[in-house]
Order: sequence, then structure tokens, then C-alpha cells
Amino acid sequence: MIVFDKKLLENTFLVNEAESMANSGFIDYKEFKKKTANIPTLKSQDNLLIRIALFILGCLAYASLCGFVSLLGLNSIDSNWYIFLLVYALIGFVIQEFLFAKNGKFYGYGLDDAFILGTFIAIGAFASQATMGYNYTSNDTLIALVLFIVSSLAYLRYLHIPSIIIACLSMTFTLFYSVYSYLEYGQQILPFIFLISGVLLFYFSNKTLSRLTQPYYEKGLLITKYFGLLLSYFAMNYFVVRELSSSLNERYYEVSPQIPMSWLFYIFTIGFPVVYLYFSIKTRDRILLYVGLICLGFTIFTIRFYHHFLPTEWALLLGGILLFAIAYFTIQKLKNRESGITFIKDKFSSTNTLLNLELLATAASFDLKPEIKAPDSSMEFGGGGFSGGGAGENF
Repeated sequence: MIVFDKKLLENTFLVNEAESMANSGFIDYKEFKKKTANIPTLKSQDNLLIRIALFILGCLAYASLCGFVSLLGLNSIDSNWYIFLLVYALIGFVIQEFLFAKNGKFYGYGLDDAFILGTFIAIGAFASQATMGYNYTSNDTLIALVLFIVSSLAYLRYLHIPSIIIACLSMTFTLFYSVYSYLEYGQQILPFIFLISGVLLFYFSNKTLSRLTQPYYEKGLLITKYFGLLLSYFAMNYFVVRELSSSLNERYYEVSPQIPMSWLFYIFTIGFPVVYLYFSIKTRDRILLYVGLICLGFTIFTIRFYHHFLPTEWALLLGGILLFAIAYFTIQKLKNRESGITFIKDKFSSTNTLLNLELLATAASFDLKPEIKAPDSSMEFGGGGFSGGGAGENF
């Protein structure tokens, strides 16, 4: 299924891992460059700014090609003009498949991102126009399903990380439109359907990760795994359920009405972050810790949105004091630990990048230039009692 040569792909993963070890100080960097100089790898771009610039360049190139094709077929445009959208998608697929993937060996380079995402947009627009009915409304379920299938296939073939994110989101929308539109009590059972879907997504992703023998699909499975946890939380979050239920209701409410079984959603809203944080510390999972903190922050927002125990300024002041106290005592507890959750500097994360960026921004803001000392000259200048003359009274 993967379009890339397996040997080149394996070399790329090995070189990236070795570079991470070299940047962390476990391997001598000069020795790393010497050993990996002649290893053939795929063309990838790790610099985010350069990759964004190449992505913009790819978008301009893709738009130019689509515009050129539109000019060639300008006379044949009629009521079925949306056929051109399918041609645009075909152009993006052919260039990505044969020019970038097979011949160019581009993997996460920026140019390939533009053509893959452009293909998604063209296919989504074509599905929207093709399913438009007499009342000028599209079939949202079919559009989301088409995007889910296309993005999933793109990830399986090109290992394109943004594609798996689009696949997770389009899967969520497909499930939402299917349950809400085609089931009689879809709105009532929608939170529980999403809860079950998130749990299943997490379970099967975690199960596949434990049996994974090659690292090719590891990042995509990790994204799917933690997306399932987030989906489970937001599916049962009291604020999301209450406001979404009110917005889906045909009648307009200035203040959303109370929902049935609100106590159950409050339990899930408070309980999920606690469970995530507990297992993140128990399993020493940093990403799960971040997910738990995100959910905890949204839980606090949910409670404050409906229940104002304190004025805003007092809530912010006491919250800041509480967070400072938790951070201080946590640092004191973890600063001497060398394993598990610790406050010791992570060797695999570079802190100099942010520092160098701050120095560069400061220099650019104040127009600072490095001080250059002129080389010493054998001829000494000076003397003279007049302005700039430089001549003294002695010959």
C-alpha cells in the first residue's frame, strides 16, 4: 500500500532517529554526519518555516495548473461545470503519485502537502456539487464519508500526517450526520454514540500499536489514539452537550435549557480529566498528561460558565495562587527524580531554539548590530587643539 520504497523509508526513519540521538548528546554529531552522509533517504523537510514556505509555493503551482486547465476548457463549461473539480483532483493525485512520491521521493516536504490537501478540497467540492438536490442543499453525510475514505487512503499510501487528522475529523462528522439525520432518536443518543466511538478508537489504536512491528504508521496510530480520548471527553462534556442540543433544536433559546440527566454529564465532565491525569502519571505518558490538562481546563471553563461561585477577578486570583502552589510543590517533589515524571531537563528537546528565537526577535526590534572592533593600526591619529584637524604643535 505504501508508495515509497521500503528501503528508503526505513533509512529515513533510522537517520531521523540517529539525528535525534546526536542532538541529545548520546552520539557525536560529527560522527553521525560522517556515518549518514552516503545513506540514501527520502527528501523530507524538518524545518517548519521552510516547509510552510514550500507549501505556499505548492499551492500557487497547483492553483496555476488548475487555472490553465480551466482556460483550456472555458468554451465547454455548462451546467455540469463541477466536472472540472474532478479534473483538478485528478491533477493533484497524478502529480503527487508520479512526480513527487515515485520519482521525486518527497516525504513531508511541503510541496506534496499542497497537492494532497488540494486534492481533498477538490474532491470535497465535487461531492458537494454532485449531491446537491433541488432545494440547493448538499448531502453532508456523503461529503464527510467521501473525505474520510480519501484521506484514509492518502495516509495509508503516502504516510501523510495531516491526512490522518482530516480522516479523524471527517469520521466524526460522518457519524454525527448519520446518527442525527437517519435515526429517530439520534439527538438523544448522540453523546453516547460518540462516547462509544471514542473508546473503540482508543482501544483498537492502542491494540494495534502494541502489535506494530514497523514504525511507519506509529505517528498516525498515536494521533488516532489520543483523538479517541478527546472525542470521548467532549462527547460527554456538559457544556458541549447542552449547547449543541440547544443549537440543534428548531426553536431559538437565548439561554440554553437544562438537559435531562445533567448529573451524569457532570460526572463525566469532572471524572474524565481526573482519570486521564491519573493514568498519565501511572503509565508515564506525557501526551496523555497534556490531554488531561486540556480536558481539565475545559472542565473549569464549563463549571464557571454556568455556576459563578466567585467574581471573575477573585476566581482568577485564587486560581493563579492555586496553580502557582501546585507548580511549586510539584517541582520540589520531582526535581531530584531521574526516572518517570521528572523535572530534569529532557535531552531530546532543544531549549536553545526558543532562546535563539528570542534573541533574534530582540535584535530585530531594537535594530541591534554586533559591535565590530577595528584592527589596530600602526599609524596613530590624534592631537591638535582644533575640531578634527588632528595636527599638533610639534613637527
